[in-house]
Parts: sequence; C-alpha cells; structure tokens
Amino acid sequence: MNAKAVESPTPTPAPGPERGSLAYLVGAVGLVVIVAVLVLVFGVVHPPELPSLDSAGVTPPTSVAWTQWDDRDDCTALAVARPNGSVDRLACEQDVGDAIAWTSQGIVTLGWAQSGPVLFTWNATTGEVVRREAAADDYAPSFASSVSSFHRDGALVVTLDPGGREVWTVDAPSGYDVRAGALSPDGEWVVMTDSADRLLVVRVSGGSPAVWTEDANTSWMGPVWEGAALPDSEGDPK
Repeated sequence: MNAKAVESPTPTPAPGPERGSLAYLVGAVGLVVIVAVLVLVFGVVHPPELPSLDSAGVTPPTSVAWTQWDDRDDCTALAVARPNGSVDRLACEQDVGDAIAWTSQGIVTLGWAQSGPVLFTWNATTGEVVRREAAADDYAPSFASSVSSFHRDGALVVTLDPGGREVWTVDAPSGYDVRAGALSPDGEWVVMTDSADRLLVVRVSGGSPAVWTEDANTSWMGPVWEGAALPDSEGDPK
C-alpha cells in the first residue's frame, strides 16, 4: 500500500517593502490628523512651560479678580487670586457679569437683570453683594487690554500698550497666544491670561512670567487688579 503524502501548508508571504511603507505612511498620516485636531480644538499642543509663583519666588503686589463660566455648576463664577498664590471662588451666580473694577468698596461687576444693566459690588472676602446699582441702558465700560501679542520668527512677542514695549518673548507654536492683560495700579506688573487658560504675571521690566493659576478661563473683559478704578464708559450709571 502506498503511503499518502502529507501536503505542507503553503506559507504566508511576509509583508514586502511596499506593504511596510504603506503601513508606515498610514500611521504617519493618522498622527498628523490627530495633532491637527488637537491644535484646532485646544488651540495649542504644548504651551511654554512656566514656573509657579513659589518656584519663581514672585509675590504680586495685590490680588486680582475675574469672572469665568463654570460648566459644572452652570453659573458665572467670581474668582480672586491672592498674592500668596491661593485662589478663591467668591460667588457663582447667573447674573454676576464681568469684573470691571476693584474699588475700596469691593469688586465691581457689570451684570444684567430684567430691568437692564446692573453694577454689583462684592465683598472681596465673603463674596456677599454689598451694593447693587442700576446703570444706564447704554452703560458700556470701555476696556483696553494693557498688552498685545504677535508671532515673529517662531516666537511669541508680548508688548505693553500703549507704546509697544516688549515685556516677554518666548519660543511658542503659532496656536499659542496671550489674551487680555491688565497693568497693576503701581505700573510695575502685568497680569494676563493665555490660550491655555493660565493666569500669568510678569514684571513690566521684563523677564519670564510666573503662573498664578492654571485655571483662569476669563471673560472677554479679562482680570482686574485690586485698586483698579471704574473704567470710562459710553454711558454713566444712573
């Protein structure tokens, strides 16, 4: 009897150079797409690394206040950063509005009610409303940021307005930017927010900023220093 020959399985051919190159190309394209999505969604992949107040040995002259929307509690939060680096949320209400000044009476915000625009004055320690004043219907405080920024040769340049004096230059991707800033009452410091939602503080004389807090998604009005007077407006309060 003749023994039946056992057929060996046909080996699977190994991926050729073309297949390997194609897989590499697909992976590279996917990575580019992911990076592009991150840039479009977050505006920046890696913001410049900066020290905290403690690490930099920086102590701002006074506190600053700002308002930001709180998705978790569905309200506008009034926040304060202290010179020691602590951050307090004083209030979170629907009609807080925008922080526009910090007078001797307290932090002033411009909010809205059914009757029209309202100026609220908040106790800077307890967060209680100490004054509520109706404003004229056309009351619109002018707000000019104390800083401007632009990109030059792969670097972000932040200048002081007016005058255009450079206060900070840093290598940064095109998606990174500095938003509104405010000059301290003594004229020696600038507080500003960046596109990574950080609150930064830097000396007008120059140097690298320090990070006051990592979570400061401010309103378009930006932060205000303690001691900041009510800004000029197109209409006077009633």
